[in-house]
Amino acid sequence: MNDFVHLHVHSEYSLLDGAARIDDLVGQAAKLGMKALALTDHGVMYGAIPFYKACKDRGIKPIIGCEVYYTAGSIRQKGTRQEQTYLSSDSAGEERDRVPQSDAAVFDRPSGGLPLQAAD
Repeated sequence: MNDFVHLHVHSEYSLLDGAARIDDLVGQAAKLGMKALALTDHGVMYGAIPFYKACKDRGIKPIIGCEVYYTAGSIRQKGTRQEQTYLSSDSAGEERDRVPQSDAAVFDRPSGGLPLQAAD
C-alpha cells in the first residue's frame, strides 16, 4: 500500500455516524499494509484506548482525534456552529481533546502551545 492514511474515521463509538468495530477496522488496515490510521469519533473519545492498543499490537501508528462542534463565539450564544476534526500531534494533545463541543476560549487558555491539528 502507498503512504495514504485515513484521517477521518468513525467507529462504533460514533452513534449514528459509524458502525466499524475497532478490532475489525485496525485489522483491515493492517491487512492493507497501512502504516498509520486515525480515529475521529464524533464528540466522544471512548474508543481511543482500545484503538491505540489495537494499532500498537498490529504495528500501526495510531492517530487519536475527535470530531467536535466549534463556534467562534461562546457556546452559550445561539448561532452557527461548525463541525471540525481535531487530530493530536502528540500525547499532550490527547489530554486536551476530550470535549464534544468547544469554543475559542478553550483554545485561548495558556497551555504551552496547543498540540492539535484542525482539519475541516
